[in-house]
Amino acid sequence: MRDRPVSPHPASGSGRYRAYVAFTLLVPLLILALLEILLQAIPYGPDLGLFIEIPVNSVRYKGMNPRMSARYFFRTEFQPGSGPDLFLAEKLPGTVRVFCLGASTTVGYPYWYNAAFSSFLRQRLASVFPEKTIEVVNLGITATNSFTLLDIMGDVVRERPDAVVVYDGHNEFYGALGVASRESLGGSRWMIKAYLSLLHFKSFLLLRDGYGALAALFGGTGRGIDRSTMMERMAEGQLVPQTGPVYTRGIETFRDNLKEISRLCLERHTPLLVCTQVSNLRDLPPFASMHRPEIPDEKRAAFDRAMAWGDSVLASGDTSAALSAFGTAVSADPEFAAAHFRRASLLDARGRYDEAEAEYRLARDKDVVRFRASGDINALIREAPAGAIPVDIEAAFADVSPHRLIGSVRITEHLHPDDAGQFLIAGAVIDVMKAHGILCPGEEWTRRDTLPAGRLWEQRPVTPLDGRIAKRKTEILRAGWPFRTTATAVSAVDDRDTVGQIAELVVQSRWSWRRAHEAMLAMNAARGNVKGTEGEYRAILSQFPLDAPMRARFGAFLAVGGRTAEARKEFTASVSTQETGAACRGLGDLELQAGNMPEALLAYQKSLGYAQRPAEEADTRLMLALALLKSGDSPGAITQLRESLRLNPHDDRAKRLLEGLATR
Repeated sequence: MRDRPVSPHPASGSGRYRAYVAFTLLVPLLILALLEILLQAIPYGPDLGLFIEIPVNSVRYKGMNPRMSARYFFRTEFQPGSGPDLFLAEKLPGTVRVFCLGASTTVGYPYWYNAAFSSFLRQRLASVFPEKTIEVVNLGITATNSFTLLDIMGDVVRERPDAVVVYDGHNEFYGALGVASRESLGGSRWMIKAYLSLLHFKSFLLLRDGYGALAALFGGTGRGIDRSTMMERMAEGQLVPQTGPVYTRGIETFRDNLKEISRLCLERHTPLLVCTQVSNLRDLPPFASMHRPEIPDEKRAAFDRAMAWGDSVLASGDTSAALSAFGTAVSADPEFAAAHFRRASLLDARGRYDEAEAEYRLARDKDVVRFRASGDINALIREAPAGAIPVDIEAAFADVSPHRLIGSVRITEHLHPDDAGQFLIAGAVIDVMKAHGILCPGEEWTRRDTLPAGRLWEQRPVTPLDGRIAKRKTEILRAGWPFRTTATAVSAVDDRDTVGQIAELVVQSRWSWRRAHEAMLAMNAARGNVKGTEGEYRAILSQFPLDAPMRARFGAFLAVGGRTAEARKEFTASVSTQETGAACRGLGDLELQAGNMPEALLAYQKSLGYAQRPAEEADTRLMLALALLKSGDSPGAITQLRESLRLNPHDDRAKRLLEGLATR
């Protein structure tokens, strides 16, 4: 009898076998865990967290992490900006905290963040709750969609906001991870959610980066410089008919993401305000039209004949025949967007506005280049899943549009509002907050909210420079796809146009928004343009309110203009952020004018505790001498005058005052 060969493995039913299997399975996990620990310790790759801590004068603040957008843009060479808004790391009593989420409209495009609805919302809330600390934080990320909202909402609600405002929906198909996007992962919702969860592991980032490097090496898909617009890069030539499976999957994804986002807010008892999407219906033809795939040949022929006849009789001025012809075309193929738009325009011209609106909406919804949210997106928002409150922005724009037909009034191109449109969005959000008793009961809202909208609009933190930046960005956007099949060059800015040249530097990303506004501030001040100078100060401080030196400069500007109360407010705010010599000196001057000698003396003495140029210190000591003299301390005044003259021997004011004291 031959010996049975000995198995190298333990018997399958034994404890040793189970231990062997467990060990075999655990080894890869152990290696992966060790790799993760090592990569975390190095550390490997960028920090992709939503927020980072930003200390300001030993006070802990948080702000949006400028690198977190790398979660969503891997294949596309694009790094969207992050908002400058900061909020306290530990929320204090008496703080109103609101987060604003969305894509380019939330960011404020084609303006900067100062013209976004978040800035107008902050301005309005500050007028309603002057005794509270107002934190309105813009978390908008260009070219993203509801997957980004879902991904960051957990971090957002953990920061204990009093409300979350979402304006999102236009990018659902082409935005990062959208079903028709260049940054898509195939459209499977569970796969995208898993991918976003795994991105928090450094080992997964290593694998992703390795895959990208190999793809670039062997597949020639490296990310080079791309001169096309971001719209073109993200859409990647994808056409999405309304009757197709891609469209259906995109709508279902938006619905499911919105439900989950609402649930996250509901669990934390955080009011969630979700805004309907507004777009240009009346003044923008569909980007592209497509016949339904199953259209019979005879229907297609009938459609072509009707469209050709409609164009022919319209050219001859017979609008009635043209309207009938385009109606025939729509009947032959109701999926062709251009036919709906032509019919809408004729109905509009004949004063049949309700019918025109229905056709304009169909033209938008049938447009197979999906840069404008369809009616299905807005319907899901209006239905408002549990935990969400709809804000009907589309209706608000219709209210201010001629015949309620939304066109280029308050919209710069296909969907981005101008600054007046952004102001309108903020107002609609406030109205819903008031109606639902968010932040305070409705009766208290009514009692507090008394500043007229016109006054708020006059005080908006937007200057002519912002208008020029927006106009130039819009001009460039309209010169490319999908507005034009072939990109065209835009005209150069005249060398004599100083403001236009500064705006161009911002548009070309050669200057930051802040640098441009500081240049405008200096130019207006040099030209003696008081109104322009004040506007630039307010614009800068609206986005960088913790800049104590800039606020002290603004206080000095107001003091020179005799606006004592406003100057005091700015100096006080500057000192509360960071005590500086300039702010203390400014407060000292105001207290001296008001006859408050103890306060003036204290402010001047604090000011001298900071380094100053000799001429500045000499002037501060002269003012301190005046305060001492009015307080009855002549010896102290003489001492300060002598020190002032040592620093600036040519100051006639100090000489005369010292001579007068010596004579006395």
